[in-house]
Amino acid sequence: MSSLWSWFGGGSSGYQRVPDADEDEEHGLSAGSGSVLPPASAADPTTLHITNREVLPQQTDNRGVVDKLKGLVGLAPPPVEETSWLGEWDRMMSLSRTQRLWGWGVTFVIGWLLSSLSLIAIPQIARHPEKFALLYTAGNVVSLASTAFLWGPSKQIRDMFKPERAGATIVYLMSMALTLFCAFGLKLVMPTLIALAIQFLAMVWYCASYIPYGHTLIMSMLTSCCGACID
Repeated sequence: MSSLWSWFGGGSSGYQRVPDADEDEEHGLSAGSGSVLPPASAADPTTLHITNREVLPQQTDNRGVVDKLKGLVGLAPPPVEETSWLGEWDRMMSLSRTQRLWGWGVTFVIGWLLSSLSLIAIPQIARHPEKFALLYTAGNVVSLASTAFLWGPSKQIRDMFKPERAGATIVYLMSMALTLFCAFGLKLVMPTLIALAIQFLAMVWYCASYIPYGHTLIMSMLTSCCGACID
């Protein structure tokens, strides 16, 4: 019996029982080989983590190279659209080139007409300074807003508050508010005239900021005039 048992698989020689596929998977045996493989749950997470850390930078570098090549051949992805409220304002006011020119021309003419009508109210400025102040300030506001049709409201506001003209812009806007306050709040002639003079000078300085060397030209003119008056 012992010899028969060893013959049928009980001993170390002879035929051995072939394990089933389920038993192979259970004990981690690879199909067709006698090697023992660790089960999937026994995989070292540290090794997988290091492998991912080694692969991800290479993939990122490859994507960067591909993006650069796309930019060279003109296939770069479109830029991300502006999501601020200024960008939404520009999208709502998206106009064609002809419409922009018409909008700029009409609003500029309206502003010029309002400023011209303010001259009619000069004789009444002693009794009703609010008429002259309102017409003159409204004309400046409409003329200033007309340029927003040319390159959009958001770019207009960003250009107004650039470092080289932020001071002139703030003084210009504050002088408009001061003019209306003196005319309608205080109802005094002299403060209104002073505020109008400040508004005019601030407008000239603001407009000169868009001209190359405009401020330098104005300062040189003022220096020449002062020198001539002193002599």
